[in-house]
Order: sequence, then structure tokens, then C-alpha cells
Amino acid sequence: MPADFVAAVVVQLSRQYPRIVFHLEAADAGMTLRALEARNVDLAVAHINVPIAEERMRVDVLYHDSPMIVADTADGHRLVVPTVMGSAGD
Repeated sequence: MPADFVAAVVVQLSRQYPRIVFHLEAADAGMTLRALEARNVDLAVAHINVPIAEERMRVDVLYHDSPMIVADTADGHRLVVPTVMGSAGD
């Protein structure tokens, strides 16, 4: 998750709610879900790829992204297959 996204959220919420206090932590998805379930945190922004008990938690998808494969083509790596520009995912 881009740090600038989290920073923008903190700035906006701080302006709306000047008395709010933030404690930010970086954790993996499993730790994040356990902290929410234990009520050790109030809110999480995370990349979750497991089912969530939505009857206990509200889930809002911020954006959908697609996994990508990135390879350095400068040296003509044997695993890189030439493609027509723009053909993937148009």
C-alpha cells in the first residue's frame, strides 16, 4: 500500500477531526485482522486476500488491482516473450 495514500488519509482526517490521535503500524494481513477482531485497533487499511466475517466488520474496497509480471528486457532474457504494445489488458 503506498505510503502517500495513508499519509493523505491521515492529513484529511486530521483536518476534519483535529482532536483525533493516530497510532500507525505496518503489519501483515493476518496480524491486522487479528488486531481488528480483538478490538486492539479501530481501523485498518490493508491488502486482504482471505475471507472476512462481514457480519462483524464493514469492508469497503478502495481499489481493485491486478497482479503484474515485470521483467527486464534490456538483455533479451530467455523468459521474456515479445508482445505487441498495449495488447495485455486492453
